This record gives sequence, structure tokens and C-alpha cells, in this order.
Amino acid sequence: MNVAPIHSIYIPRMSVYTTEQNIAMEFQEWGPIARIDFTPINKKPGFTEDMMSELKSAFIHFYYALSSEHTKLVLIQQNQAYKMYLKYGIGYWLVLQNKSPVPYTMMNTSQIVDNCRYLEQRVEQQQCTIDELKAALEAVQQQVYLLISPI
Repeated sequence: MNVAPIHSIYIPRMSVYTTEQNIAMEFQEWGPIARIDFTPINKKPGFTEDMMSELKSAFIHFYYALSSEHTKLVLIQQNQAYKMYLKYGIGYWLVLQNKSPVPYTMMNTSQIVDNCRYLEQRVEQQQCTIDELKAALEAVQQQVYLLISPI
């Protein structure tokens, strides 16, 4: 079987109390972990983080591609779930292939947040412009209606 090796995996459900250290211990034989991205379940686009649930998701990114020699990796690469029983915890995680990994960036958190704030301001400015243009268009439509309506 000739499939491309994977660089990151996705765990759709885990306890909200699971830490990066817990994940590193469970995946130590899979390869060196570059980073772990936690997300709330059913996250919507934007900057909201609703961690009120008892569950969260995790994206685990490895420094280099994992070999596909192990049966579990072959299953994941074939878009099948691998049921991973925890060695250092109770229960299991479903491990899936990460189909849309977030690429690494050289920016630090402060730079990213600053860029996001800038973009939020731009969106607000554009929304104001759109509202003004809508009002102007409605005024023009009213004038046209008055000009062409029968007396």
C-alpha cells in the first residue's frame, strides 16, 4: 500500500481536563510532537471560545511525517477511525486524520492577536460604510419612485 505519511492527527472528543502532557505521554511512540491545538467542541468561526462543555477536541501536530508501517496509521490514512485505548488514563480516544491542518506561523501570539484586532477594526469600518451606502441607496430609490410614480 502506497499512502502518504501523516503529519497531524485529530481527536474529536476528550476530557476538558486533558493536558498537553497527558497527550505527549500517550503518543510518545508515535513521534516527536511539535504542538497541540485544543478547540471547543462544535467551534464556530471567530474568536469565541466556549469551554463550558466537559469535552474538547485536539489536533496533534508532529515534527515530521509518521511512517505508515503501523496498522493504526494505515487505518487513519484511509480515513478510518483508530480506537486508541489510553495507557495512562481511563477509556479511549478516537484518532482520525487531520484533513485541514493549521500551518505553522513565525508570528508569536501577541502579533497574531494584534493582527486580529486590526482586522476586527477594519470589519467594523466596512460595516459602517455598508450601512451608510444602504441608507443612501434607499434614499435614491425613494426619489426615483417619487419621480416615476403616477400622479
